[in-house]
Amino acid sequence: MKNLLVPAIACLLGLSLFSCQTEDSASVNQDRIFTTYELYYDANTGKTTARATFRFGSAVGTNLELSSPAEARFDNDVLSFNAIIGAYEKEYTGFRTQGTFRYTNNDNETFTNQVGVLKPIAFPADFPTSISRANAFTITWVGDALATGERVDVVLTSAGSSPLVRIFTQAQPAATAIVLGADQLGQFPAGAAVTVAMYRYRVTDLAQKPEAGGFFSGRHQPANEGLVLN
Repeated sequence: MKNLLVPAIACLLGLSLFSCQTEDSASVNQDRIFTTYELYYDANTGKTTARATFRFGSAVGTNLELSSPAEARFDNDVLSFNAIIGAYEKEYTGFRTQGTFRYTNNDNETFTNQVGVLKPIAFPADFPTSISRANAFTITWVGDALATGERVDVVLTSAGSSPLVRIFTQAQPAATAIVLGADQLGQFPAGAAVTVAMYRYRVTDLAQKPEAGGFFSGRHQPANEGLVLN
């Protein structure tokens, strides 16, 4: 399931200067529409984003823009199309742990999925301001241990116009900590100031979906931390 997220993340992060290529949903077989739903809370902004993405054939297929009567809703709010990322979304103030996505296709078939509950995660209160690049560093997060289908990513990003990015992943069920390996920490220059972002993901199947399939991805991000790598 994790591999299915790669093409979606690439498009959502806006890795090019152009919008994701899209096609009209009415022009394809409605059974061949792959549906992806996401509920994402970012403590840095204090907002939750509900997002729905539709692709032709599979998770790596062409993005689809819905045409009437097709539509996507979250908790009965119509989601708006974001052409830059090729997805439908709506932002909400505060932390929303769950909700209901409702998708109606061009054949007037409706698929309803209640999603959540998002589990919060946080950095420890004693998170340091600096660590050694020569040694592995363990972050024991505040929050529940990982369940099956969950993972935690920690992303270190250096400052500057050409930032260095390193990603660390923990997906072992019952884990409560993630190790930042010295091999990757050592790739940053001495004295580098980095932003530390942490994400807790939960990926599950959908109760109702077209024949092509689909999944739900929940994501909780605590406020970023700063760190100096000596």
